[in-house]
Amino acid sequence: MKTPSSRRLSFDPWLIPAALLPIIPVVALLRPGIAATSDGLVHLLRTLQVAELMKSGVFYPQWAPDFYFGYGYPFFLFYAPGAHILAACLALLGLGVVRSLVAVQVASLVLGSTGAYLAARSLFRGLARPAIVSMAALAAAALYDFTPLRMRELFSQGNLSQLLALSILPWCLWALLAVARGAGKGSRAAAAAAVAR
Repeated sequence: MKTPSSRRLSFDPWLIPAALLPIIPVVALLRPGIAATSDGLVHLLRTLQVAELMKSGVFYPQWAPDFYFGYGYPFFLFYAPGAHILAACLALLGLGVVRSLVAVQVASLVLGSTGAYLAARSLFRGLARPAIVSMAALAAAALYDFTPLRMRELFSQGNLSQLLALSILPWCLWALLAVARGAGKGSRAAAAAAVAR
């Protein structure tokens, strides 16, 4: 007989198709270069700036010294650099800046679809048999992953930070649902961290 803690730790096989949902946009992203989007080049330059700052020991930048013709600008005081720090870390590990941006985009897609699946499964839990709940949650994840707004962020607007934020949103819902159902201190801490992002 499974205890509640062992049920929580068991792997849900439906997470695999949820993670594979964005395969079509991922294949489109894996072409050489980056997608020609409105903000794509801007995020490339921001990631380059953050990578250069990280090389010199600044791990959470506020000032962008190379912006505005080398005069500098306090850009990262009003624009959170989280997505750029993630891409810069990958670039400094040898992936290169362009491939790092693509890797963050791919990770955002997978993060969004798996988070939407888990949130929907948690929301639908108890309404039907577990297999039906899992299928409904997978459909919800597909609807979330292929919303026009996410596809616009990916292939038209190209705002890396917004794409990553949209991918964290279902994880916030999942964590908050766990807290609402009386989960332990770990879930409360996870919910607080997810919402604080």
